[in-house]
Amino acid sequence: MQPTDADAGDNISPAVEVTARDGLGNTDLTYNQPVTLTFANDPSGGAATLSGGGPVSAVSGLATFANVRLDKVGSGYTLVASSGTLTSTTSAPFNVTHAAATQLVFEQEPSNTIAGEAIVPAVRVAVRDAFDNTVTSTSRPITVAIGTNPGPGTLAGTKTVNAVSGVATFSDLSIDVAADGYTLTANDGVLPQVTSVAFDIQVGSGNKLAFVGQPSTVQAGAAITPPVQVAVQDGSGNTVPGATDAITLFIGTNPSGGTLSGTNPVNAINGIATFSDLSINNVGAGYTLTALASGLSSATSTGFSVTTAATSTSITLNVPNPSVTGQTVTVQYSVSVTPPASGTPTGTVTVTDGTNGCSASVAAGSCSFQFTSAGSKNLTATYGGDANFSGSVSSPVAHTVNAAATTTLVTADDPEPSVTGQPITVNYTVSVTSPGGGAPTGIVTVSDGTDSCSGSPAAGTCQLIPTTAGLKTLTATYAGDGNFNGSSDTEAHQVNAAATTTAISQDL
Repeated sequence: MQPTDADAGDNISPAVEVTARDGLGNTDLTYNQPVTLTFANDPSGGAATLSGGGPVSAVSGLATFANVRLDKVGSGYTLVASSGTLTSTTSAPFNVTHAAATQLVFEQEPSNTIAGEAIVPAVRVAVRDAFDNTVTSTSRPITVAIGTNPGPGTLAGTKTVNAVSGVATFSDLSIDVAADGYTLTANDGVLPQVTSVAFDIQVGSGNKLAFVGQPSTVQAGAAITPPVQVAVQDGSGNTVPGATDAITLFIGTNPSGGTLSGTNPVNAINGIATFSDLSINNVGAGYTLTALASGLSSATSTGFSVTTAATSTSITLNVPNPSVTGQTVTVQYSVSVTPPASGTPTGTVTVTDGTNGCSASVAAGSCSFQFTSAGSKNLTATYGGDANFSGSVSSPVAHTVNAAATTTLVTADDPEPSVTGQPITVNYTVSVTSPGGGAPTGIVTVSDGTDSCSGSPAAGTCQLIPTTAGLKTLTATYAGDGNFNGSSDTEAHQVNAAATTTAISQDL
């Protein structure tokens, strides 16, 4: 027997029956094991409790659940029956409706509010059954009144409202006298009266705060201009001329974790507090400010943005100048924030001549690199910016790089001595004189005054074949290139006359 619709808390009638069957669909009259009912679908979202679901032992293959009941309203409940190793089965859907009304409940309790202002969110009173289900079929009138009245105050607004789908909503209730510990009562003339939780009516007398000078878009760290102004007003929006309240501003919506700086709080003068030096340090869109003062309702400003602050980057020193090819040059730089913004930029500064360069943090203030070529250079320093500060580029600064000096040495001449016509292997080196650096290019020529050979600085050797005997002076000359100056070295070398052999080739 499938479950049928029922009221919350009532047994489903007729009783739910579950049959054990064999593979051919016949009732297994020998089956007597316990059968259990559980939820297959619970439209209450887990709030409902299933009672009477067993386990119930089958009798001749039939388990009867005589007192199945649910306590929460819902449409489309289904039950699943299971027993041991048998394949479970799911019931047809059924509905549970509310039971008879037994109570009134403050579904939305009254909350703390300002004297004379509507209680928000609106107070709601529901008609419910014993299982806390709203009795949606009722539209009876419900009346609210002050229960505990420490003011004493007067309740204003629509105090009697007809329930709609079992709920009466009181959207315009207010109390005129400030005090702590008010309660409301609700009564429909049938069910027991119910009392709300305690709530407070706060001092207001119609006074409130209002932004009369809204914050505007500003750079990070700069003072908000024109100044933010907050007025003390009555309930109709008129500035109270004699008000001298101390007003404090806070960041309300804070999209970027900014910090508010400036003179704060400020006392109102003739009802208006002027904040002339407020600033926020982090860039972001949609900031708001909140104004607070004792005994007055708060106010929230319109949204505004904090944008990146402008910066200026300059090269303050580059030493040594002039330098030589390969020499380490240190460039000092500075990054400053353009007024009226303020703060400390972070991130990286890159110094370059277009080919060579270096990078370091803003805080480091300098970096070093080597020029790989000689000539007139223009250095620029580029600050890349960060989340709160815009990037900037320095003006070009001239720098001269001269060709570096070199030293050429003859390191070996082999064999020594040699003979006329014998190849001599001459080894040489070309090194860059400190503080220069790099790898010279070009040609090294080795000569004995008559004969010569040549090779690159990197090769380090060439073969010279003398054609005359005698004491020779070998001279290795590096001609230089665009980045390195030339240099030379000499080495003495003895060339002896070559031995000869004479023979009579024929006797006639």
